[in-house]
Amino acid sequence: MATDIYQLPIGGKWTLEDLYVFPRLYEQCYFMYLALQAHSEEFEDERVVNAYQVFPWQGGYSAVDFYNQLKWAVPRKRRPRVTRIRYSSPGLIELGSLSVVVALVIEKVIRNICNSAKDISGTYTVVYRDMQKRRLLRIKTETAIRKLTPAENRIIETHAESIADILDVNLDVLNERTGSSYKSLKILLSLFRRVRLLCGFQRNGKLRLK
Repeated sequence: MATDIYQLPIGGKWTLEDLYVFPRLYEQCYFMYLALQAHSEEFEDERVVNAYQVFPWQGGYSAVDFYNQLKWAVPRKRRPRVTRIRYSSPGLIELGSLSVVVALVIEKVIRNICNSAKDISGTYTVVYRDMQKRRLLRIKTETAIRKLTPAENRIIETHAESIADILDVNLDVLNERTGSSYKSLKILLSLFRRVRLLCGFQRNGKLRLK
């Protein structure tokens, strides 16, 4: 996949914490979307297969390990790097060695969520609360996943479709990676939370996507 230069327009007052939080969130979202590109040549490493299928998704450590595995599976020279930062009004963070196609997908998703914040946040809340009510958020083993009833699986698949649509994720590719609608949904919920935090930068004017 071709790589190029991509500029993120910024403004407002950035803190040191912002400069730590934003790149980490953006990087995690980037590697997730990159891994779901149908014809990506970046992810031939077994580490990616393990990332999608092995982690039980119980709490923060699974998520951290998952995104780290995706990152480490990409050759260092193909990982996004900061080539320039201009802190003014307007300013920019310029990234190199990344797929502009993936960057534009992230940009579109952030804009869409910011423009429809109430409806989209409501969808996430409905999905999360329904999974919580049905006690489907804390499944701990592969055996338990296999024991889900057909009705539970249909509910999970419907919820996954809703969140995948919001995030512009190809659910067929994700399900192929995970081998489980349940794991796909847990990953989608995790990705949504990260994109939503990026949207916070857009709403407060620190990120200025048009």
